[in-house]
Amino acid sequence: MARLADRVAALESAAAATSPGTTQTAAQVAAPEPVAELSEELILVISAALAAYLGKKPYIRQIRLVSTPTWTHQGRITIQGSHLLATHHR
Repeated sequence: MARLADRVAALESAAAATSPGTTQTAAQVAAPEPVAELSEELILVISAALAAYLGKKPYIRQIRLVSTPTWTHQGRITIQGSHLLATHHR
């Protein structure tokens, strides 16, 4: 994964340097964020979970770790929505 990220960064730098109308050099292009290395076991677990969900073996092109408050908020909404709230009307 790290080698792939390095290659993509190099290709993006080359594309930015050769595209017309840009004045940035390769040194001015921001360096990509360090990529956390995922273990082979974790990738296999993700692949197995997707295969069980989809019913066929998936082709995984990219795995990104996403950590945003939106996921936490949506998880709380799902859990709270699953509770049955009894309302008594008279």
